[in-house]
Amino acid sequence: MKILRTTIRILGLVIVSFVIIEGQTDSTLHKTGALIDSTGNSISKKYINFSDYRYPGDFFKLMPFGFLRDLGFTGQPHELILYGEGFNNISVLSDQAFLNDRIFNSFDLNLFQSESIEEIELIPLARGFLYGADNNPAAINFVSRKYLHERPYTRLRYYQAPYDEGFIDGYFNSNFSEKLNISFELTNQSAGLRYPNSDYSLWAFTLKTNYKLSDSTFAFSSYKYSKTNTQLNGGVNIDSAVASPLDYENPVIYNPILAPVNFYYRYQKSTLQYFDGGIKSYLDSNAPYKISFFLRSHLNEYRQNDTTYFITQTGVDTIIHDNSSNSAGLNYNQSLNFGAFRFYSINQFEYTSVSSPLIDEDKLTVLASSLIGSTKTLQEKLELSYFGKYLNYNGSSHLGYGADLSLRTPLGFIFYAGYSNFSKPYNLYEKSLFGESGKQIYHNAEIKLSYYSPLINAEASYFRKDIKNKLIMTESGFISKNILIDGANLRASLKLWKFLFETNSSYYFNREGRNSLGLPDIISTGGIYYVDTLFNNNLNLKTGFNFYLYGKRPGIYYDFERMITASWHIYKYDDYLFKPSNQIDFFFAGQLQERAILYFVFENLLNSKYFIVPYYPKQERAVRFGVAWEFFD
Repeated sequence: MKILRTTIRILGLVIVSFVIIEGQTDSTLHKTGALIDSTGNSISKKYINFSDYRYPGDFFKLMPFGFLRDLGFTGQPHELILYGEGFNNISVLSDQAFLNDRIFNSFDLNLFQSESIEEIELIPLARGFLYGADNNPAAINFVSRKYLHERPYTRLRYYQAPYDEGFIDGYFNSNFSEKLNISFELTNQSAGLRYPNSDYSLWAFTLKTNYKLSDSTFAFSSYKYSKTNTQLNGGVNIDSAVASPLDYENPVIYNPILAPVNFYYRYQKSTLQYFDGGIKSYLDSNAPYKISFFLRSHLNEYRQNDTTYFITQTGVDTIIHDNSSNSAGLNYNQSLNFGAFRFYSINQFEYTSVSSPLIDEDKLTVLASSLIGSTKTLQEKLELSYFGKYLNYNGSSHLGYGADLSLRTPLGFIFYAGYSNFSKPYNLYEKSLFGESGKQIYHNAEIKLSYYSPLINAEASYFRKDIKNKLIMTESGFISKNILIDGANLRASLKLWKFLFETNSSYYFNREGRNSLGLPDIISTGGIYYVDTLFNNNLNLKTGFNFYLYGKRPGIYYDFERMITASWHIYKYDDYLFKPSNQIDFFFAGQLQERAILYFVFENLLNSKYFIVPYYPKQERAVRFGVAWEFFD
């Protein structure tokens, strides 16, 4: 089976390669998917190409206050953490389209394709609630590649790893006439059994069209389809694996053959479809706009001890649940420029029909309208912005407001500060438990100081969130709790001669707040690399060591069907924390003639035995290799 899957992937690469016409061109990128008024951090395609990643969730290890609760097995619904919060609190956007599940307000990043990404934006904390059909405190936006009036472009990425893990993605973009541009992307990823009931498969497809109505007006459409089949073993059953649950360094836990898992017959199938179409116009340079109609369908088939297969696990409940939602709506974004003043509005209306045995309601209506106003003074070195949002969520009204400023100094420093205050509605599942009573109130603040030069790029930032009536899942169910969480981050890269030093380190101060949210006290990623251009500029090389450090942290549980993190400690001892963990990888990326990038990763070089989330053992020492090709006609 392993040989068959590998052969199919290689044949796929060869077949897709035959559609490429030989030649070269310099391409000019026409980007129209970035948020017009975002002043946050971003990750460019150039940086992504020379980083180590399996799927889009890995990119956020590079973001300030970014943290991935990696569950050890490929394809698991790993939880992305931004500014201390994860599932149900982060809006995931694709070219401004809101992708989150409408029942539980979360998104599994395994469903998103990686190779058509041109840039990833992290919206500043103060502005996060402005985007999407829910007032989530954090927001990210994936910006797609867009080529107009170009020769055909193709990108292929492939990697192979132990336990029959593999990935192949093909992206193609071409003008099929003077005015019509079409692109498509096809992705397949899979992983075999590392521990019992841990295999995974993904198929995803995207088709996009752009039609030039005039030099400044475009009609567009896109269709996304993603389907995953994920086995959910729940990690190692610690009570059966070792005599004492405190003995989490016992080698049995990290033995794929001897270690028992919690669930041998539990899995979920997730199917996402998204279509949108509309018009983008720059006819009036002072009033560009984008209007689109969208359809969204999401089905999550959750199975545990499914009696259909006549094999069950003793002592485990049978669950056969289908959670589905179907949405239709309208998006309208408008920018207005009046000299030194600029206004940007974000408007969304949608109707959703839902079906789930976990909730009482069968529909959701949302009306969301945000407005950002900004002005520049001091020879455009100082930008002041004010913003607000009105959200009507199934008849419940929620208001939010805030302001921020950005100051560029003559010495090259950039200072940013932002604040917002808003209420966040319960999602449909939470409303089925608590009704309409109560609102979650957020007071968010962030400051940061940045400096950029040819030798050093550095950013120091601090955030603080005061949350009232936040819903926290505990061992006895949901409770409403006031939480204060704050943290500091240092993100820097320093180049000395041909050596590059990088770090992205965060520390969370409030002990009670970080334990309530299940956070490590410190998270640090980075590396030391040799960077050079060799062989008459034919090879761009980046090689060295990645490092990952996770500080002391409480244990947590997951409810994957509802995409909920449970915050109670995995042990009853209030002061019990798992000790710090670390990992070092050897990493090599070499780009040949700006066309092909070869990847080689010696993962977990020291074979560290640890987990980020109990008890999901991280990958042991192994080799992973791959290649990415870019072709032009």
